[in-house]
Amino acid sequence: MYNQADGQFYNYYTNDGLSNNEFNFFSAYAFPDGRMLMGTLNGLTMFDPKQIVGGSSLPPVQLTRIQKYNRRLDHLIMEDKSLDHQKIIQVSPYDNYIDLEFAVPSYKSNASHIFYARLNGVDDVWQNLGRHSNIRYQKLPPGDYQLELMASDANGNKTARPTLIQLHVQQVFYRSWWFLSLVVLSLLAAVYALYQYRVRMLSKEHQTRTRIASDLHDEVGGSLTGLFLQLQMMEFKASGEEKSHLGKAGKIIDESITKMRDLVWSIDARSDSWGKVLERMEDYTSDVLFPLDIHFTFQHQHLEPNLHIDARLKHNLYLIYKEAIHNIAKHSEASSVEILFERKNGKLNLIIQDNGKPGTKRSSTPGQGMQNMIMRAERLKGKLSAGYNEKGFAVNLEIPI
Repeated sequence: MYNQADGQFYNYYTNDGLSNNEFNFFSAYAFPDGRMLMGTLNGLTMFDPKQIVGGSSLPPVQLTRIQKYNRRLDHLIMEDKSLDHQKIIQVSPYDNYIDLEFAVPSYKSNASHIFYARLNGVDDVWQNLGRHSNIRYQKLPPGDYQLELMASDANGNKTARPTLIQLHVQQVFYRSWWFLSLVVLSLLAAVYALYQYRVRMLSKEHQTRTRIASDLHDEVGGSLTGLFLQLQMMEFKASGEEKSHLGKAGKIIDESITKMRDLVWSIDARSDSWGKVLERMEDYTSDVLFPLDIHFTFQHQHLEPNLHIDARLKHNLYLIYKEAIHNIAKHSEASSVEILFERKNGKLNLIIQDNGKPGTKRSSTPGQGMQNMIMRAERLKGKLSAGYNEKGFAVNLEIPI
C-alpha cells in the first residue's frame, strides 16, 4: 500500500491479518467512506486505510529469556521470568556462554522483524541478526559491557531508541583485585613475620654471644690468670732446672690467656663494629711492634666507626691481620710498616707494607701461618697475596663486604 503523506510503500501479509498474500486482478472496490474491499485467493479482505498505522516506530525490544551454561556446575541456567533489562546481568567466569533471547512487544507478528545488536567494547558497528531473535556470547573477557538492541519491521519501521542491557562478566577469583590484594598482604605479612623472626634470632644470638664472652672472660680467663700468678710465685721460689720448667709453663699459660682474650673479643657481639675492630688491631700492632722499635702508620678510609661488621668477617680478618703483624715482628727485620684499610666498590682492601729486605728469616715458600691466612681469605670469598716489591715485603688482601 502506498501512503501519499510520506511517499512510502508499506507491505502487509497474512501475519498482519490478510486472508491470503495473493490478490485477484480487478477484484477490488472502494467504498465512498474510504474503506477498501480486496479479493484474494482465499476470500475477501476489507480494511480502512485511515486506521492502518503506517510509518510509526516500533516499541523497544524486550528480553524474554536468558540462558547460561556453567561448566563448574555442569548445569544449564535459564531465566525467563521477571526479566528486567535495567538490572545488571551477572556472568560467572565459569559460564561457557550466555544466550539472550528477545522480542518486540507488539500484537502484530514478530516473524517479519529484523533485529540488530551491538556490544560496546566488542562491536564497532551494529550486527544485523536478521530474523534471529537471540544472540550468544562465549567466554567474554572480565569487565562491564553494554548490549544495545534494536528492531525493524517489513515496512522499515524501527524502534525509536535502542534497548540497553548491562552485562558484568566476573573475574575468576584468583585474578580478582581482592584476591591479588590478599596475596600481596599475605606476602607482606610473611615477609614482616620473617623479618621479626630474624630480628629476634639476631637479638637472641647477640645476647648469647655476649653471655658466652662474659662467661669465658670471667670464669676461664680468671682461672688462667690465677694459674699464671701461681706459677710466677713458684718460679720465683724455685731454682735450677725446676725454675726453667716453671718459666716455660708460665709462658704457655700467658700465650693461652692472650688467645683466650682474642677469642672472647671475637665472640662478644658488643665489638661488632668497624670502630672496635680497627681500634683493637691498632692496639695489637702497637703492643707487638713498639717494643721492637718498629715505626708504623695505621690508616683507614671509608670505614665508618659505627658501621656493623659481620662476626665471621671480624674473626677471620682479625686473625689474618694478627698473623701478618706477627710475621713482621718475627721475620722481617723491618724498621717501618705502612698499614692501610680501604673500602671501595663493595670491597675491602688491606695493604700491609714493610721495608724488610729479603733474608734468611723470611722463607720464599709459604709456611703454615701464610697458608692459614690464605685459607681464611678464601673462607671470606676473597684473595690474599704476599711477596717482595721495590719497597720491601707486602701483604695484599681483597674481600667483598
